[in-house]
Amino acid sequence: MNRLTGIVAVAAILSLGVAAPAVAAPSGTNSTSSTSSTSSAKGSTGPKTATAAKTATGPKTATGPKKKAVVRAPSAPRSVTATAVGATSVDVGWKAPASSGSPALAGYSVTLVSVGGHAVGRTIRVGPTVRTARITGLTPGSRARLEVRARNASVSSVAAAVSFTPATAPVTPVDEGTAVFAVTNGRIVVFPTVDSSPLDVAAAPAAPGGYDVAANGDVTVLDSTAGTLVRYPSTRAAPVTLATGLAGSDELHVSPKGVAYLLTASGALVEFGVDGTRRTVAESFPSAPLQLTVRANGDVVVLYTSVLRTYPAGGGAPVESTFSQGTTRLADLVAGAGRTNYFEANSGGAVGLQFWSTDDGSGTSGGSPSLTDRTIYAAGGYGLNGSFYSLQATTFCLPQGANRPPCTADLATKDVAVTSPSGVRTVVPATGLALQSQTRPGSIAADADGVLFVGLASGATPGLWSIAPAGGAAQLVEEGAFTDVQVID
Repeated sequence: MNRLTGIVAVAAILSLGVAAPAVAAPSGTNSTSSTSSTSSAKGSTGPKTATAAKTATGPKTATGPKKKAVVRAPSAPRSVTATAVGATSVDVGWKAPASSGSPALAGYSVTLVSVGGHAVGRTIRVGPTVRTARITGLTPGSRARLEVRARNASVSSVAAAVSFTPATAPVTPVDEGTAVFAVTNGRIVVFPTVDSSPLDVAAAPAAPGGYDVAANGDVTVLDSTAGTLVRYPSTRAAPVTLATGLAGSDELHVSPKGVAYLLTASGALVEFGVDGTRRTVAESFPSAPLQLTVRANGDVVVLYTSVLRTYPAGGGAPVESTFSQGTTRLADLVAGAGRTNYFEANSGGAVGLQFWSTDDGSGTSGGSPSLTDRTIYAAGGYGLNGSFYSLQATTFCLPQGANRPPCTADLATKDVAVTSPSGVRTVVPATGLALQSQTRPGSIAADADGVLFVGLASGATPGLWSIAPAGGAAQLVEEGAFTDVQVID
C-alpha cells in the first residue's frame, strides 16, 4: 500500500496594514416652516372681519443634501501563512481582518508578486468567507513573495505579505493507504490519503496527451504538443525528461513497474524503460492503431481495425485475437485480467448511448455481454481488485416518438454495477451524485478494497467523491472540477 506525503514548510513575513481614514460624511440640515393667511370680507358699514383662515397642511421640511455613504477600507488580513504543497505550489492562509471596513467585506485578493526577484503580478480572488488560496507554478528553491488584501466594494486594505521558498528536498512516500490522482484546474494533483490535502504534481497536458501512474506513485506525462515525455518521481525529486520529439503521440499507458508505452504519430508502438531507454516494439501495424492499454501483469494490448494484438510482458511473439465489436464507435478500451478487455462504445442511431461491455477474448459476439443496463447512462472504470465498476444514473430516455410518452432524463445516480474478474455482476446502491452529462458521464476508478472514486467536472455535483464498497451515499473528498481519476495502493 503506497501513500504519498508532502513536505510542509511555513514561512511568514507579515506587513501589517493600517486602515485608511474614514471619510467624513457631511451633515444634512433639516428646517421647518408653517404659513397661514387670512381672507377678509368687506362689510358695507362695519370694520373688516377675518372670516376664514387657510388651512395649514403641516410643516414643510427642507431635506438638505443627502448623506454620503461612509467608505472605510478594511484593515489588513492577519496571521498570513504559506504552506508547501509539493515542490511547485503553496497554500496561503490568513485570518479575517480586525476591521471589515465599510461597506461590508466583499472578499480577499492573493497576489503572487514576484518569484526569484522577477515580477509576476498574478492575482486570485476569493469570497469573504474563504481564508485560503492555492498558488501554483512556483519554481523549487526560488523565493516567492505573496500579498493578501481584504477588499470591499470600494477599496482594498493595505497588503499583508509573506515570503516563501518551495523546498527542493524530496518527500519520501510512506506505506499507509490509497493515493488518488486526478486533474483539476489544469493541474495533475495527488491526494496522498483520502483525508489529506492535494499535492501538486504537474501541469496537465492538452489532449491527446495524458498522464499515467506507476504502482510506486511515479507520474509520467505525455505532452503531445511539445512532444515531451516526462516522469515526476513520487519522491518529489526533480522531474526526469524521458524523451523529446514525440509531437502527435498519444495513448500513453504505464505498466505497474513504471515502463511507459505510447503510440507515435507514425503509428509505431514505443516503450520507454524506467531509466529512459527507448525501444520500438512495433514499427507499424496493418492499419492505424486505435487503442492501447496495459494489463496489470504488464501485457501490452493494441487494437487496430478489429484485431487485438497482445505483447506478453515476459517477451515472445505477440498474440492476436478478434475484437468482435468493431471500432467505428469505440470510445475507450481497458485491459482486465486474463484475455478480458472492457470497452466503452456508442450505440449509434438516434439513441447515441455510451455503454460499457466486456470482450472475453473468444472472438464471438456472445463473448461481449453488457456491463451496464443498456437503457441507462453510466460511467465506467477499472478497480485494482480486478473488478470493473459502472456508476449508473436513474432514468434513461429513448428518443420520443408518436407512441412514446414524454420522458425526462434523470442523471442522479442510483447504483453501481460491479463485475468481478470471473464475470459475476452485483449491484449496490449509490446516491448523492449526478453524472455530469449523458455522453461523458464522469471518471471513476476503484482501489484494491473496492472503494470507488468518482471525478465530476460539471453537472449538479462537481467534485471528487468516494463511494464505499457496500454502496450508499457518496462522500465528498474535495470540491471543484475533477477528471481523469486514477488510484494506487
